[in-house]
Amino acid sequence: MRRSLLFSAAVLALTACQVQKTQITNVADLPLKTTEPPSFEWSNAPLRANAQYILYEAHSDGKRGDLLGDYYFVNWDDAEPDKPAKLVMRYTQAKTGPKVLERTIDYPAPRDGKKTRKGRFFFNAANGNAGGDILTWRLELWSGGKLVDSRQSFLWE
Repeated sequence: MRRSLLFSAAVLALTACQVQKTQITNVADLPLKTTEPPSFEWSNAPLRANAQYILYEAHSDGKRGDLLGDYYFVNWDDAEPDKPAKLVMRYTQAKTGPKVLERTIDYPAPRDGKKTRKGRFFFNAANGNAGGDILTWRLELWSGGKLVDSRQSFLWE
């Protein structure tokens, strides 16, 4: 009994001392193509929740239409809030061929504490995205001028 308590305490102490790393933890793609939320089926629950979140404050059909497009939600751990950081999304589109386009979200230093941060990239015709649907993408996380992590779609070369 005593050995198992010591082992549990050691494991707890080691996990509490883990060093947080600046890294991308999650990328979620939400193609919002209609103002009607997805069905109530269990498999559509995450899509429905995100669609309702995006469309929440749009009280007219015109405003809802302006919110249609492709959303990319990025969660990342910020272990170095004293350094400037940025998320860079490189992407190709259906109508632009192999041309790689880029969007950036800057996070100036200093930021408030080490924590998980969120970024959002939004693409629709109203904000200058006349190139069609996003075909491939690569997300890069830069901290202090250095590339620290990246994620990409399956088709990105």
